[in-house]
Amino acid sequence: AEAPRRLQLDAPLGDGAVAITIGDNLRLDLDMQEGDVRSGGLRVGDVDSPILESGYFTVSGHLGRHNLEPWQALLTRYQSLLAANSSTAEGQGDGLQPRVRGLAIDALSLGSFSLDEADADVDWLPGAIRVDLSARQLDGSIAIPDSGDVEGAIVYQVNLQRLQLPSQGSEQVDTDTEGGTEAIDPRALPNADIDIASLQKGEKDWGQVAFALRTDSAGATINNIRGRLLGVQLDRGEQPAALRWLYSDEGATRTELQGMFAVGNIGDTLAALGYGGAIESKRGQFDVDLAWPGAPQQWQLAETEGQVGFRLENGRFLRASETASGTLRVLSVFNMANIVRRLKFDFRDIFSKGIHFDEMRGDMVFADGILNLASPLVVEGPSSRFEMSGQINLLAEVPDMRLVATLPVGSNLPWVAALIGGLPAAAGAYLVTKIFEEQVDSVASAVYDVGGTLQKPELSFRKIFDVPLPKGRDGKKAGNNDGSAAPKGDESAPKKHPR
Repeated sequence: AEAPRRLQLDAPLGDGAVAITIGDNLRLDLDMQEGDVRSGGLRVGDVDSPILESGYFTVSGHLGRHNLEPWQALLTRYQSLLAANSSTAEGQGDGLQPRVRGLAIDALSLGSFSLDEADADVDWLPGAIRVDLSARQLDGSIAIPDSGDVEGAIVYQVNLQRLQLPSQGSEQVDTDTEGGTEAIDPRALPNADIDIASLQKGEKDWGQVAFALRTDSAGATINNIRGRLLGVQLDRGEQPAALRWLYSDEGATRTELQGMFAVGNIGDTLAALGYGGAIESKRGQFDVDLAWPGAPQQWQLAETEGQVGFRLENGRFLRASETASGTLRVLSVFNMANIVRRLKFDFRDIFSKGIHFDEMRGDMVFADGILNLASPLVVEGPSSRFEMSGQINLLAEVPDMRLVATLPVGSNLPWVAALIGGLPAAAGAYLVTKIFEEQVDSVASAVYDVGGTLQKPELSFRKIFDVPLPKGRDGKKAGNNDGSAAPKGDESAPKKHPR
C-alpha cells in the first residue's frame, strides 16, 4: 500500500491565507477576505508558496514525466460543458479565473510525440484555452476553442516561432516501431490551422510553412500549403498545394501530393536534402502529382506513382561523384557533366566550368517501379543541346534510354573522331572528312544508347549526322537557342519541346 502522506492545515482566525500542504509536493493556498475567496494558488512538485493574484486561481510548480493522453477525454468533456452552458454562463463573473503560470515539465508526451524541458503557461480566455509552450523542441502557442466551427469541428490554432524535428538517425522518432509515426492513425489527428515561422531539422533551418490540417473518416488532408522550405516556394500555383494522408481499416497508409512548386537555385535545395550540388539554376518550377505507400515521411522513389513536369532556367551541370546511392544515383543519370565525361572527348575549353544551359525541361511518369520520360528531357545551352528519352527501371536500377548530343564542331575535330570512336579508324576518318568539310558552319549530333546500370551507365554510339546552320536575313547563322538546327528527315534529331 502507498505510504500515508502528511496533511497540514494553516488557517488564520480572521482574514488571510489558508494553506493546505500534502506531503512534500503539493500545496494549496486560498486568500480569504471578508468570507470570500479573493485568490487561490496550487503549487505542485514542491511546497513553495503558490502564486496568489486577485481574481485568479493559479497553478505553478514542477512536474516530471507527464502523459497528455489521459487529459484528452477531460478536455473534450470540458469543451462540451462550456458549449452547453455558454448561454447561461455569459455575463456571470463570479468565481476565480483558472490559469497556469511557469509550470516546468521534464517531459511532456502525447502518443509518439514528446517535448523535453518544457515550460507552460495556460489561460482560459473567452472562447478558447490558450497554451504557451517553450521547450527544447519548440516555442509557440496553441489555442483550443470552446466550440466548433460552422461545420461543428474543433479547430486548434497553432502558432509556433520554432519547431525542431529530430535529425537524421535520431532515436527520438522511430518510424519502424509501434510507437513511431508509422503507427499513427491520421484520422485521430486534431483539426488545426498551423503556422511555423522556423521549421528545423536537427540544427538546420528549413524555412517557414503554414497549412490547414483537417481529418475525416478516410484520413487527414493538409491543404492550403504555403511558405518556403529548403528554397522551395510552396504556394506557386493558383491552386494551393495539398497533401492527403489516407488510412485504411486494415492499417495500411498512403500519401498523395499535388501542387505547383517553384525554386531558385535548385542546387541549394538538393544539397539541403543531402543530394549534393551537381546542378545549379537561377529559377525553376515543378508540377507534381505523386502518390506512395506509407506516411508522408516514408517516401521512396521506387514506390512512387504519378507524374512530375519541370522546367529549370539559366543553370549549369557540375561534375558529381558516381558513387551515389538511392535517389541521388537516379539523378546522376541526367547530369550532363557526367555524360560528357563518358563521351571521352576533350572539350575542356567549353565545359571546364560545367555545362551551362539556358533551359532544362521534361515530364516524368512513375508507375510499377519504372521512371518513364513521357516527353524527352531537353537541355538547351549556348553551345550544346542534349535530349534524352526512354525509361529507368528503378527496382533493378537499369536505364534503357536514348541520348542525342548536339555540339559545335568549330575548328576542333578531335572530339568528333572520339564521338565515332566505335567505328573502324578508316571509316571514322572518312566520315569526318566528308561530313564536316565545312566544319566552321556546322554542328554535329551524335545518337547514343544509354544502358548498363545506374551505378555504371554505359553509352553505346549509334550514329552521327551534321547539322548545317542556315543563314538568316541578317546573314548570320540561324538555329535553336544553342545555335543548332535539327536536320530534316531524321527522327533521331532533337525536336523543339512544346512550352
